[in-house]
Amino acid sequence: MIWDAIQADPLKPLFWSDFSPATLEQWADLLQDDYVQACVLHGPDGLMGLAQVSGRRLTTGRQPLYGELDIYLLPAYRGQQAALAIRTVTEYLQALGYQNLLAYIRRDHRQSRRMAAHLGWHRIGLVPWYVPWQGRLHDAMLYSLKPPQEV
Repeated sequence: MIWDAIQADPLKPLFWSDFSPATLEQWADLLQDDYVQACVLHGPDGLMGLAQVSGRRLTTGRQPLYGELDIYLLPAYRGQQAALAIRTVTEYLQALGYQNLLAYIRRDHRQSRRMAAHLGWHRIGLVPWYVPWQGRLHDAMLYSLKPPQEV
């Protein structure tokens, strides 16, 4: 089950926060909110991870202006397969009408920051003390799918 794999992941602190759900039931509760959409990612060998977009703001036509994207991939799918998974989720959300996507990446998570840059995301700022983990706040880098001049 994915929750067991997440709990056992030694890199969990880089992907997870104190506000992240700890069980499938808690994750399902988040989906009751109109501002959270989620999907389970499946690969050729089975379950790859989870993706959710939250914090979206709607236009008067009910089109999403932007969403904050969170993706968790199981360790076996990080690296080259991560790029494909992230591109697929991004393209899907754009097809749903999201005009921009944002990602908060912990400053000390170099691999995710490199992946965001590799995929064309733009670093637009630093949010100090943003991600809570084990009672301590960590800085996050803010990335945007659109360049800053278009945001």
